[in-house]
Amino acid sequence: MHAPIPENFVHATNTAMRRYVVPFLESMLQDGSVLVDAGFVDGDGLAKTVDAEFLKGPHGEMDRTLFQIASTEIGLRGLSGGAE
Repeated sequence: MHAPIPENFVHATNTAMRRYVVPFLESMLQDGSVLVDAGFVDGDGLAKTVDAEFLKGPHGEMDRTLFQIASTEIGLRGLSGGAE
């Protein structure tokens, strides 16, 4: 038997991204980034994207690419012995 409405976690994901990913990316841009320093991510473009996502407000759907960038940055920092 299938549920009448499939579960949807978009709201929870968007909330988590606003609460954790956007502030992490902002600090990453201010304090330095493995991805930006190595040239894999354009720092200016990322800053513009983070600002645009922040301006969407609490109900706008977040760009999932930001999660991928943040998680890759955290992983690389972990491998290099850097702080989170």
